[in-house]
Amino acid sequence: FIFVVLAWVNALTNAVLPAVQSYSCLPYGNKAYHLAATMAAVANPIACFIAMFVPKRSLTFMGSLTIFGTGHGAYIMAMAALSPCPLLVHSTSGTVVIVLAWILFVLSLSYVKIIIGVILRDEGHSALVWCGAVVQLGSMLGALTMFPLVSVYGLFRSGDACNTKCPS
Repeated sequence: FIFVVLAWVNALTNAVLPAVQSYSCLPYGNKAYHLAATMAAVANPIACFIAMFVPKRSLTFMGSLTIFGTGHGAYIMAMAALSPCPLLVHSTSGTVVIVLAWILFVLSLSYVKIIIGVILRDEGHSALVWCGAVVQLGSMLGALTMFPLVSVYGLFRSGDACNTKCPS
Protein backbone atom coordinates (compact mmCIF):
# COMPACT_ATOMS: atom_id res chain seq x y z
CA PHE A 1 0.00 0.00 0.00
CA ILE A 2 2.67 2.47 1.01
CA PHE A 3 4.69 1.97 -2.18
CA VAL A 4 1.59 2.42 -4.36
CA VAL A 5 0.84 5.70 -2.58
CA LEU A 6 4.47 6.76 -2.99
CA ALA A 7 4.43 6.05 -6.73
CA TRP A 8 1.09 7.86 -7.13
CA VAL A 9 2.19 10.94 -5.17
CA ASN A 10 5.48 11.22 -7.07
CA ALA A 11 3.78 10.76 -10.42
CA LEU A 12 1.47 13.66 -9.58
CA THR A 13 4.00 16.02 -8.00
CA ASN A 14 6.98 15.36 -10.26
CA ALA A 15 5.39 14.87 -13.67
CA VAL A 16 1.63 14.93 -14.17
CA LEU A 17 0.70 18.31 -12.72
CA PRO A 18 3.92 20.20 -13.47
CA ALA A 19 3.29 19.27 -17.12
CA VAL A 20 0.02 21.23 -17.07
CA GLN A 21 0.87 24.03 -14.64
CA SER A 22 0.94 26.69 -17.33
CA TYR A 23 -2.38 25.46 -18.75
CA SER A 24 -4.02 25.58 -15.33
CA CYS A 25 -2.66 29.00 -14.29
CA LEU A 26 -1.98 31.24 -17.30
CA PRO A 27 -5.65 31.81 -18.19
CA TYR A 28 -5.88 33.63 -14.84
CA GLY A 29 -2.92 35.83 -15.75
CA ASN A 30 0.84 35.99 -15.40
CA LYS A 31 0.56 36.94 -11.73
CA ALA A 32 -1.48 33.81 -10.97
CA TYR A 33 1.07 31.65 -12.76
CA HIS A 34 3.97 33.34 -10.98
CA LEU A 35 2.32 33.06 -7.56
CA ALA A 36 1.30 29.44 -8.08
CA ALA A 37 4.79 28.44 -9.21
CA THR A 38 6.69 30.29 -6.49
CA MET A 39 4.33 29.62 -3.60
CA ALA A 40 4.08 25.93 -4.51
CA ALA A 41 7.88 25.81 -4.54
CA VAL A 42 7.88 27.36 -1.06
CA ALA A 43 5.24 24.87 0.15
CA ASN A 44 7.65 21.95 -0.27
CA PRO A 45 10.25 23.10 2.29
CA ILE A 46 7.42 24.24 4.58
CA ALA A 47 6.06 20.68 4.51
CA CYS A 48 9.55 19.40 5.34
CA PHE A 49 9.81 21.84 8.23
CA ILE A 50 6.40 20.83 9.59
CA ALA A 51 7.29 17.15 9.30
CA MET A 52 10.40 17.71 11.43
CA PHE A 53 8.21 18.69 14.37
CA VAL A 54 5.01 16.78 13.60
CA PRO A 55 6.03 13.46 12.02
CA LYS A 56 2.59 11.80 12.12
CA ARG A 57 3.17 8.17 11.09
CA SER A 58 -0.47 7.12 10.86
CA LEU A 59 -1.34 5.30 7.63
CA THR A 60 -4.92 6.55 7.97
CA PHE A 61 -3.72 10.15 8.17
CA MET A 62 -1.34 9.57 5.26
CA GLY A 63 -4.18 8.12 3.17
CA SER A 64 -6.48 11.01 4.06
CA LEU A 65 -3.81 13.56 3.17
CA THR A 66 -3.19 11.73 -0.11
CA ILE A 67 -6.90 11.97 -0.96
CA PHE A 68 -6.90 15.66 0.05
CA GLY A 69 -3.89 16.42 -2.16
CA THR A 70 -5.22 14.32 -5.03
CA GLY A 71 -8.51 16.24 -4.85
CA HIS A 72 -6.66 19.51 -5.28
CA GLY A 73 -4.68 17.91 -8.09
CA ALA A 74 -7.94 16.88 -9.77
CA TYR A 75 -9.18 20.48 -9.58
CA ILE A 76 -5.91 21.71 -11.09
CA MET A 77 -6.12 19.11 -13.88
CA ALA A 78 -9.73 20.08 -14.56
CA MET A 79 -8.76 23.75 -14.90
CA ALA A 80 -5.94 22.76 -17.27
CA ALA A 81 -8.37 20.69 -19.34
CA LEU A 82 -10.81 23.62 -19.47
CA SER A 83 -8.06 26.01 -20.58
CA PRO A 84 -8.19 28.58 -22.13
CA CYS A 85 -11.53 29.21 -20.38
CA PRO A 86 -11.46 27.55 -16.94
CA LEU A 87 -13.89 28.29 -14.13
CA LEU A 88 -13.85 31.84 -12.72
CA VAL A 89 -11.37 32.88 -15.40
CA HIS A 90 -11.94 36.63 -15.21
CA SER A 91 -12.32 36.97 -11.46
CA THR A 92 -10.02 37.51 -8.52
CA SER A 93 -11.58 34.54 -6.76
CA GLY A 94 -10.52 32.28 -9.64
CA THR A 95 -6.94 33.45 -9.25
CA VAL A 96 -7.04 32.92 -5.48
CA VAL A 97 -8.55 29.44 -5.84
CA ILE A 98 -6.02 28.20 -8.42
CA VAL A 99 -3.06 29.54 -6.42
CA LEU A 100 -4.39 28.01 -3.19
CA ALA A 101 -5.05 24.72 -4.98
CA TRP A 102 -1.42 24.58 -6.10
CA ILE A 103 -0.12 25.45 -2.63
CA LEU A 104 -2.32 22.89 -0.86
CA PHE A 105 -1.55 20.25 -3.48
CA VAL A 106 2.22 20.58 -3.05
CA LEU A 107 2.05 21.07 0.73
CA SER A 108 -0.08 18.00 1.39
CA LEU A 109 1.63 15.61 -1.00
CA SER A 110 5.12 16.75 0.02
CA TYR A 111 4.18 15.93 3.60
CA VAL A 112 2.96 12.50 2.48
CA LYS A 113 6.29 11.83 0.74
CA ILE A 114 8.22 12.80 3.85
CA ILE A 115 6.11 10.67 6.16
CA ILE A 116 6.51 7.66 3.87
CA GLY A 117 10.27 8.20 4.02
CA VAL A 118 10.14 8.39 7.81
CA ILE A 119 8.10 5.18 8.01
CA LEU A 120 10.40 3.34 5.61
CA ARG A 121 13.54 4.59 7.35
CA ASP A 122 12.43 2.67 10.43
CA GLU A 123 12.21 -0.48 8.28
CA GLY A 124 15.89 -0.35 7.35
CA HIS A 125 18.22 0.28 4.44
CA SER A 126 16.50 -2.06 1.99
CA ALA A 127 13.17 -0.27 2.44
CA LEU A 128 14.82 3.07 1.67
CA VAL A 129 16.42 1.65 -1.47
CA TRP A 130 12.98 0.48 -2.62
CA CYS A 131 11.60 3.89 -1.64
CA GLY A 132 14.05 5.57 -4.02
CA ALA A 133 13.23 3.13 -6.80
CA VAL A 134 9.49 3.68 -6.39
CA VAL A 135 9.95 7.48 -6.38
CA GLN A 136 11.72 7.21 -9.73
CA LEU A 137 9.18 4.72 -11.09
CA GLY A 138 6.25 6.96 -10.17
CA SER A 139 7.93 9.99 -11.72
CA MET A 140 8.72 8.03 -14.89
CA LEU A 141 5.17 6.70 -15.24
CA GLY A 142 3.77 10.20 -14.77
CA ALA A 143 6.12 11.63 -17.39
CA LEU A 144 5.44 8.83 -19.87
CA THR A 145 1.73 9.43 -19.44
CA MET A 146 1.79 13.21 -19.77
CA PHE A 147 4.36 13.71 -22.52
CA PRO A 148 2.19 12.34 -25.33
CA LEU A 149 -0.95 13.99 -23.96
CA VAL A 150 0.66 17.43 -23.82
CA SER A 151 3.29 17.40 -26.57
CA VAL A 152 2.12 14.85 -29.13
CA TYR A 153 -1.68 14.91 -29.04
CA GLY A 154 -1.99 18.53 -27.87
CA LEU A 155 -4.95 17.85 -25.58
CA PHE A 156 -4.34 21.06 -23.65
CA ARG A 157 -4.68 24.58 -25.06
CA SER A 158 -2.88 27.61 -23.72
CA GLY A 159 -4.78 30.51 -22.29
CA ASP A 160 -3.76 34.13 -22.49
CA ALA A 161 -5.45 36.41 -19.98
CA CYS A 162 -5.00 39.42 -22.29
CA ASN A 163 -6.25 37.99 -25.59
CA THR A 164 -8.52 35.04 -24.87
CA LYS A 165 -12.23 35.74 -25.15
CA CYS A 166 -14.29 33.42 -22.99
CA PRO A 167 -18.08 33.28 -22.78
CA SER A 168 -19.40 34.85 -19.59
